[in-house]
Amino acid sequence: MKQLLSSIAYLHSRKIAHRDIKPENILFESNDALNIKLLDFGNSRKMGENEGMSGVYGTAYYVAPEVLHGQYNEKCDIWSVGVILYMLLSGNPPFNGASDMHILEAVKKGEFSMEGGVWDDISESAKDLVFNMLTLDAKNRISATDALAHRWISESLGSNSVKAKEKIHAALDNFRKFNSGNKLK
Repeated sequence: MKQLLSSIAYLHSRKIAHRDIKPENILFESNDALNIKLLDFGNSRKMGENEGMSGVYGTAYYVAPEVLHGQYNEKCDIWSVGVILYMLLSGNPPFNGASDMHILEAVKKGEFSMEGGVWDDISESAKDLVFNMLTLDAKNRISATDALAHRWISESLGSNSVKAKEKIHAALDNFRKFNSGNKLK
C-alpha cells in the first residue's frame, strides 16, 4: 500500500491522474520481490491548475462516484486505492452487485460496512484509512500525501517483519479469493 500510495502521490504532485487504478494494473517487479509497478497509463491525464476532468474511465469495482457524475479531480485515484485496500483487508469489494450496473449504483451511493466478521480483527487505524479514502465527497477525501502519512502506514512499517510478511500473504490470499469468485461468475 505504501508503494502504491507513493506512486500516486508522485503522479498527483506532477498534476497527473491515472484514472484506472485496479489490481490488474499493479504488478510485482519479480516473483520473489515485493516491489510493485503501476502500469497502464492509457487513461491517465495531465491536469492544468484548478482544472477538473470529465469523461467516464475506470472499472466498475474501482471507479469513484464523482467520475460517474462527470466532474472530478485526481482524488478519483484515491477512491480506487481505497477499494483495493478494503479488498486486501477483507477479501470482498466494498461495493458489489450482480452486474456492472448494480455495482455502479452501489458506488454512487457510497455506502459500505466495516462491521463484524473479518473486520473485527482489523485495526481501527486501518479502518480509518479506508474510511478516509472512500469518503463520498472528494473534497473531504484524503490526499495521497496525507494517506502516506496516515498512522496505519507508519504502524505497519514498524511492525515485526515476520508478522508483516504473514499479513501480506493473507492480503494476497484475499485477492486470490475475490478473483477466483469472479472467474466463476
